[in-house]
Amino acid sequence: MFAEQKSVDLDNPYLIKHIQDPANAQPTMKPFPQAKPISAGGCATPETSKECPVSGKPVNPILGCKILTEEPDVFIDAHLPLVWRRTYASDVAHEGMLGQGWSLDFGYRLEVLEEEIVLYDGYGKKDLFPVLQVGESHLIPKGSISLSRPSTQDYLCHIGNRYYHFHASKESQGVFRLRGIKDHNHNSIQFFYEKNKTFASFIALDNQRLFALQGNAHRLLGLEELVFDKSDLRKNLLRTDDALVLLHYHKQDQRKRLGSIETFSLDKEEALMAEYNIHEVQDATLKTMVRYVYSEDNDLIAVHGKEDLLLRTFDYRNHVMISHGVPEGLESYYEYDVYGAEGKVLKNHTNTGQVWHFDYQEGKTIVTDALRRETVYTYDKNNYFTSKINPLHQQSTIRYTPRGQVKEVVDATGRAQNFSYAENGAMIESGMGIMQSTKYRYHIKYHKPIAIEDDKGTTLFSYDTQANLL
Repeated sequence: MFAEQKSVDLDNPYLIKHIQDPANAQPTMKPFPQAKPISAGGCATPETSKECPVSGKPVNPILGCKILTEEPDVFIDAHLPLVWRRTYASDVAHEGMLGQGWSLDFGYRLEVLEEEIVLYDGYGKKDLFPVLQVGESHLIPKGSISLSRPSTQDYLCHIGNRYYHFHASKESQGVFRLRGIKDHNHNSIQFFYEKNKTFASFIALDNQRLFALQGNAHRLLGLEELVFDKSDLRKNLLRTDDALVLLHYHKQDQRKRLGSIETFSLDKEEALMAEYNIHEVQDATLKTMVRYVYSEDNDLIAVHGKEDLLLRTFDYRNHVMISHGVPEGLESYYEYDVYGAEGKVLKNHTNTGQVWHFDYQEGKTIVTDALRRETVYTYDKNNYFTSKINPLHQQSTIRYTPRGQVKEVVDATGRAQNFSYAENGAMIESGMGIMQSTKYRYHIKYHKPIAIEDDKGTTLFSYDTQANLL
């Protein structure tokens, strides 16, 4: 299917299946460093850990940034699904395809510098690794993120149950682009690029769904420029076995923003046309999946779903979000000390009368609500959350290992839960004393539990050769 696409000059993709599976590799492990400070976007991911608190609707009281973590727009079903989900963090200055502070799940990239390697995820957060030689790897125990270098031009990053493959051509100048994502069953999402482009030109899923995209160093653009009545509208074409999907882009001030995603239902003969040509599509049924609207300043101000239903609205000052809402529903507003990525939220209020004031002090933040009740959040030199004191003066605390892993959690009633870890970062024991302890043992190859032992007995797990639970 890929061989038919002759209109775009693609560099030869080094497919993820050709890279050695890290589960089978025996790389040299770099020594573990001490915990790294949490910085911009550090708590902006949908998988925000329980030790990273939020307050208001929502605000990170430690970093002072406005965040949105659950903004799903499109779900493309496949063996390994593609989730089109927006995430926002006001302390992220990077401009993604939806504007400053916004990120998408597949927006990963790897930058190799002289003294370190920087992994940027799809949510604006970055993780730092030491420089690796071929055959070496490094693990960040706190996030259970490992990075290995199987060849000069390739890196593999293991996050959860996903492997992310990054590849760089000789002209990449230290920037390694995301080329594929796969799971233990070798289901994959593959990304194909034009030469010297940062954003993917194609995204292919295992069930042969094929997204046709085009990008440059700053924006997603389009595979082909199609001529329509409105000169400011560009469209991308996504192709599947039985449908075409259009990604619309608006041009504003020489910049591009994603406008909408639409699908055309086609019969089999039309869907297998060799050339991308929307004018050959006859009697197509148009279905809009999501549509984005932007301000004159090129900020995302509205999201429309199916049947053009208005789902979300946003407002900004100097490209920093100052409000968001849902139609005839909750509206939340934000005031900052500085209206820029370095700014912190001073006040958050809603149209239902809720109010939060934020007082940032050395090592702690005091949050005061509309009833003048105070909640105190404390943090250490690495910006890790260490304690919360509620308005009733009840305190809950968290302690960490030198690597930044949670070692002990004490709730407001004084109950303590402790955690122990193996050298590779995997949790090997948790509990609330000897009589309430749970121990974990893992598969040496797949890094999945093979035994969990608690006061009720031992539960055993076994897996097939693809790491599927039997």
